[in-house]
Amino acid sequence: MWSFVKECSTFFVRGHVFFDEWTAVESGAIADTSSLLANKSKSVKRKMQDRHALVPKVVFLHPTGISPEDDVVMEGYLFKRATNAFKTWHRRWFQIKDNKLVYSHRSDAMEMPTIMESDLKLCLVRPAPTTFERTCCFELVTPTKY
Repeated sequence: MWSFVKECSTFFVRGHVFFDEWTAVESGAIADTSSLLANKSKSVKRKMQDRHALVPKVVFLHPTGISPEDDVVMEGYLFKRATNAFKTWHRRWFQIKDNKLVYSHRSDAMEMPTIMESDLKLCLVRPAPTTFERTCCFELVTPTKY
């Protein structure tokens, strides 16, 4: 019985020594890997800082269709179809402003814009009938127009 206990003790001592050596090797490898990753991240950070330094510091320009005015959501030229007998198309400067659709003859016009729709929340946009001779058309359906 005593020899069995001695063999078990020797077995566990050898296992303990093996795992002590293994963890020492692994912890060294882990430390090496972590230092390598830290150095790599520093070099990547330096490269990114250099790239950001190359980006010109220009003033932000508003893209087309977005007004610098706070109350204008979107603006741009659209063609409006006349309601008279000839049904001609006219190019107008449209703005979505204060939940209203307004238009004028030119973008730089000092005239008061015409309010086409006073509340866009009540309107519906749907594709125009295929009988129109123009492409990319839509129809604005309002409560007063069916």
